[in-house]
Amino acid sequence: MYPSRNHITLSSLFYALSHPTRIMLLLQLIENDEVPYNFLRYTGSKPNLSHHLKILKQTGLTYTRKEGVKRYIILRRNLIDDQFPGLLQIILNNKDNIH
Repeated sequence: MYPSRNHITLSSLFYALSHPTRIMLLLQLIENDEVPYNFLRYTGSKPNLSHHLKILKQTGLTYTRKEGVKRYIILRRNLIDDQFPGLLQIILNNKDNIH
């Protein structure tokens, strides 16, 4: 379901980060680590949100925790920081340059 540490590649992360919506979602997670699905700031449709979250999950950036009927999107910060040091900080430092 989630890629292991050995299957997270820089090219897959670049693919996930190639869309401004996914970067915007990732920024929310960088700032909060865990965000309830229904609290994500997103103005598009639910199917589009699900699509973007699926890509973030498939590339290893996030995982989903279920608690009853609620879903929480969680940044895999430790894994990303260990494998790609500084990547999340670069994204955070450049948040004003997202188009």
